[in-house]
Amino acid sequence: LSYVLGVWDGVVSVANIHGHTGVCSDATLTAGQASMVFMRWAERNPKYLHLPRGYTMLAALEDAYPCKEASPKTSSAPALTRRY
Repeated sequence: LSYVLGVWDGVVSVANIHGHTGVCSDATLTAGQASMVFMRWAERNPKYLHLPRGYTMLAALEDAYPCKEASPKTSSAPALTRRY
């Protein structure tokens, strides 16, 4: 649980510094919510689970909290399709 919250904190920090991360949410995420976000994403995207956990967690967060101004999704795993 602490890992997923660490990724969330990193995303929020990068957004505050650079203005954009691909994840857009004003919500405060609890450990339980972060775990549920990842588990739901993992169930829908098992083919990516062999990849580094930071990439998969970011993909799960991007999927759950997309930016409204972003272009329409072409994949259920946007962060991963950019990297692999």
